[in-house]
Amino acid sequence: LRERELLKQSLLRQQQDHKVLLQSLKMDLSVKYRELQAITKSTRRKSCERKIHQYIASEKKEMELKMRATNMLELHDRLTKKLSLIERHNETLKSDMLGEFKATRNQVNSEIDRKDNLSNKFDRLKK
Repeated sequence: LRERELLKQSLLRQQQDHKVLLQSLKMDLSVKYRELQAITKSTRRKSCERKIHQYIASEKKEMELKMRATNMLELHDRLTKKLSLIERHNETLKSDMLGEFKATRNQVNSEIDRKDNLSNKFDRLKK
């Protein structure tokens, strides 16, 4: 009987020890679970932040490329307008020079004709 009582008490102590150990393990598990949740939350946040930064960087790069393209188009338009103005100016200069050339040629021809007339008159007077 005595042995049974000792065995019973021993089992009760072991059961009590197991309860304490189980409680301790539950607490440890609870702490570890909260730590894991915090890590997961932090990892998700960091992952989201990384994705946001990547998206912003790609958008910024795309905007820079669009701005460059716009600047190149504007530069092309300005250069085309300047080229058009230069071509018109060249046409005007050609026209003016052609006009001056014709006027000079006419003047020279008139002068030659006058000298020829004078020369002919002189030759007639000599005869």
